[in-house]
Amino acid sequence: MLSMIKVAINAYGTIGRRVADAIKLQKDMELLGIVKRTPDYMAQVAMQRGINIYASDQQTKVKLQQAGLKVEGTLDELLQLAG
Repeated sequence: MLSMIKVAINAYGTIGRRVADAIKLQKDMELLGIVKRTPDYMAQVAMQRGINIYASDQQTKVKLQQAGLKVEGTLDELLQLAG
């Protein structure tokens, strides 16, 4: 049985998107989520791809939610999941 490697990505720009796509193709890795600071089109792309979105802090969480994004929590909560 494979031991899953849990991965969190702090930023979802050009590099973060590519890393997330690569992780999703791996059988031994689990993408827990990505961290966003701005409610831009990349956040919409992540949401459409079924990637969990986390905010950098509580204030940013509110801003992302007001922009219509589903936000799972904050960076601190994501780090707790990663163990």
